[in-house]
Amino acid sequence: MPNIKISTEHTLTGLITLHRDRSLERRKGGDGHGSSGHGGSSDGSHGDSSDSTAHGGTGGRSGSTVPAAFKSSPASKPFSLVAGGAIKGSASAYSNGGGSRFKLSSETPFSGRQAGGGTRDDIYGTRIYGSGYPYGGTGSYIGGRPFPYVFYPVVISPYENYYGANEIYVLNDTQRTGGELSSVIIQPANTSISNTANTYRLIGDLPSVNAVYTALLASSPSCGIANSTITPFKPTLNTTAPTPEQVVQYYRASSFALSLDTYNNSASSLANMPTNTSMPLADTPLPTDLDPTFLACLNSTIGESVPLVDLSHKLNGGEIFGIVSSGVFLAGWLTLVILLCTGCCVLGKKVEVDDMMKGMKVEDDPGKTTSASERDAEYKLVGSEGFHDDVSKTEETVRWNY
Repeated sequence: MPNIKISTEHTLTGLITLHRDRSLERRKGGDGHGSSGHGGSSDGSHGDSSDSTAHGGTGGRSGSTVPAAFKSSPASKPFSLVAGGAIKGSASAYSNGGGSRFKLSSETPFSGRQAGGGTRDDIYGTRIYGSGYPYGGTGSYIGGRPFPYVFYPVVISPYENYYGANEIYVLNDTQRTGGELSSVIIQPANTSISNTANTYRLIGDLPSVNAVYTALLASSPSCGIANSTITPFKPTLNTTAPTPEQVVQYYRASSFALSLDTYNNSASSLANMPTNTSMPLADTPLPTDLDPTFLACLNSTIGESVPLVDLSHKLNGGEIFGIVSSGVFLAGWLTLVILLCTGCCVLGKKVEVDDMMKGMKVEDDPGKTTSASERDAEYKLVGSEGFHDDVSKTEETVRWNY
């Protein structure tokens, strides 16, 4: 049964029924403290690739059809990953992700750390920072964890020690996988729905925020959002929105989030942050005056559209050498076959000519007296010159055909 974590408690059953076809089947994308329910070590050790390139994973929808209006927008195009150029490849909205896990290179801030392999099936986390890891989500804090979706977690708190985010907090925009952190306000276009009670924000890397915002505008059936402007986001002590307490849903291993301005989840406050080995407090219920249908539409559309990596396989030195060696061997083998075939054809023609020569009779002219020596000379001339010329032409023809 689709688990729409963000719905208000007293309307959850109705929301699930109403939006079953627009929500993704959610696995244990977090147990409230960052664990995925899949186990795994803190470094997510798995696989043996040492190349900072994800292997495979393009295409494939998980959920519903991509809206036609989105397909025709610039946001539908894949965008290159940033990360200072250390991670090669691109990401696309509505991609299913997946592929093999790999190790980040020494050119990244997280050399040797596992990354990749995350699919859309595990896209949903919870309301707690550090949730939604399909693997490597041991403990409550994110420090030392892998990056299943290649994107690094968002920086949502002005306190760098928030849930062990010290290593993420110090990154600049060019070091982050998707580049600059950004935010955009999401409000209903329908004036009958209160803007005050239904002001949401998307938080993530700029291209992902742009793609999801465009997907919400193009959604069919329409979520009905008003036009807005994407702005850079950097949390400070003076930030009033978005804050960790306002997040109603994390996605993509906490690298993307949806917040509600009127929500205040005490379980997400710095004061109530658990230790790495303990469980967080229970979430504060969502406000009762929000529009549940609008919220559910936002949640399902974000889950379907938030970009995932779809990097092509990058050949290493050994693979390139193998391909070149195989190509050289194949070319040599084909050349040998051609030469053998050519030789056999020419030899066959020569044997055929010899047989013709042996079976040929020289006819005497009844009206002409020819000595034996003259006949021998005439035969020798025809046999050694006339047929020799024919064989030469045959050899030339054989070479030309091949």
